[in-house]
Amino acid sequence: GGNYELGSVQTGENKVVERANGVSHTNLNQTTGSALKVGGATQIGVAGDLTATGASLDLNGGGVLAVNGNVTLQAARATSTVDSNSAGADGHGTYSESLHRSDDTLTNTVLNAGNSLVVASGKDINVTGSTINLDHGTAALAATGNVNIAAATETHVENTQ
Repeated sequence: GGNYELGSVQTGENKVVERANGVSHTNLNQTTGSALKVGGATQIGVAGDLTATGASLDLNGGGVLAVNGNVTLQAARATSTVDSNSAGADGHGTYSESLHRSDDTLTNTVLNAGNSLVVASGKDINVTGSTINLDHGTAALAATGNVNIAAATETHVENTQ
């Protein structure tokens, strides 16, 4: 128990348009992350895991994040799609066409510290598609397990026929 989660919310718009010779289905999405802003020095202790997804953490006075479990700073993903097809005939014959488009948009987690920062984990620290910024002072990432830093990738697909 005792987990601390800063999540994100995906909102969007879904439209279906029917035409004389086909249909178009559009699903547009975006992500809005949580925000935590502290003006002075910060000390956050978490008994379980700390997970931030697409969030903004501003620790203007720097501070310490002490977590018994895993620390995960990760990007939030919103996928938008368009699927369209049409068919018909004209004086030159028949035709059929289709389009599938899928686009990911990432919202990174950003941890800003105005002064020295310590992130301590009793297990692993995972930073994926996220940023840790420090204005001045020192930064330390200390884990009993592993410290993993990785990129996150957006996927963009377009298929037509």
